[in-house]
Amino acid sequence: IYALIVVYNKSCADSNSIKDIQKMPDISVNIYDNSTKNYGNEELCRKQKFTYFSQHTNIGISKAYNYVVDHVNFNDGDYIIMLG
Repeated sequence: IYALIVVYNKSCADSNSIKDIQKMPDISVNIYDNSTKNYGNEELCRKQKFTYFSQHTNIGISKAYNYVVDHVNFNDGDYIIMLG
């Protein structure tokens, strides 16, 4: 199971979606940071062993989801949870 979470102009530490998904076992967490400022999210994600993506601009939520889908090697039968 993969979680795709898009954050926008906030710290990942302040994201309720991230806090909630961390409570679930066996979830591969992928964060797309749509923020236009540096909130320290890349370092926080690295410490949490989350996969982190960013283009340092707001590309919109649907493009962010598609970007992650295009850059993660999903397998047939994998489940993807998309959260904002």
